[in-house]
Amino acid sequence: MIEATVEQVRLAFTALRSMGAQKLPQKPAWRISRLLGKLKPIVAAFEETQLKFFEGLGGQSTDGGMMIPPLERNTGEEDEPWKARLEEHRVAMNNLNKELRELNKEVVEIDYNPLPLDMFGDADGTPEHRKMTFSANDLADLGPFITDE
Repeated sequence: MIEATVEQVRLAFTALRSMGAQKLPQKPAWRISRLLGKLKPIVAAFEETQLKFFEGLGGQSTDGGMMIPPLERNTGEEDEPWKARLEEHRVAMNNLNKELRELNKEVVEIDYNPLPLDMFGDADGTPEHRKMTFSANDLADLGPFITDE
C-alpha cells in the first residue's frame, strides 16, 4: 500500500507517462502500465473537480484547458460597484486557489507496491540505442512510488 498526496499522484502520473513513452523491457513496462492504471482515476477525479471550480467562476474552455477571463468593467459602471465586483472576484480567486491547494494535500492510498529502482537498470550487454533513459526530474517526481530497497 502506498500513501501519497493527490499532488504526488499527479506528478508521478506525468513522470510515468513520460517514462512509459519509451521502449522498455517487459517487466518495467508492465509495472508502469499497472501503476498508471491505479493513478489515472485519482488524476481524473482531480481534473474533474478542478474543472467544476473553474466553471463556477465563469471559466471558458481553451485549447490548453480552461481559462477564467479577466474581469472587465461594464460600460458606465460607477467606481463603487466596480470596486465591489473586483473585490468579490479577488476573494473568489483566492478561495479557488485555497481549495485547489487543499485538494492537492489530500492523502490517498494506492493498493500497489512501490517500483524498485533497480527494475530500471539495463541488462549487461544492452546496446546503447536500447538502453532506458530517465530524467532525474522523472525519478524525483515518482516520490513514494519508487524505492531503492
